[in-house]
Amino acid sequence: MPENAKCIVELRAVSPDPTVADALSGLHTGSLFTKDGDDWVMHTPDPFGFDVNRQLDWMYHNLSLYRKSLKRMLSDDLQVLVRIVVYSNASIQLKPESLLLMHVFGLPMEIVTDHSTATGNSPV
Repeated sequence: MPENAKCIVELRAVSPDPTVADALSGLHTGSLFTKDGDDWVMHTPDPFGFDVNRQLDWMYHNLSLYRKSLKRMLSDDLQVLVRIVVYSNASIQLKPESLLLMHVFGLPMEIVTDHSTATGNSPV
């Protein structure tokens, strides 16, 4: 992780059943989801300089292409959350428009300050 990294944003699908996991991997964005234990996690790419607002915006725009598919999966009891992992003593400031991802998809957001959770391996 570069020195200037303040945070990383991830979309975490918590223990999806095999049918939903197959559907996630079948989306064009499937290459962005990686398996982390029983969960599937989508990270934003790092060229955005680790700004939380740009990461949330990037994620929203990429996922909005698959809005119907994702909403169908969410209605089938798929548990998904947006996790923001904040490193060190960094502070972040969320802009109102950055909350669109959580609002449109009805997703909870979790902000974690312990950087050891960035690799997963922690219960949601």
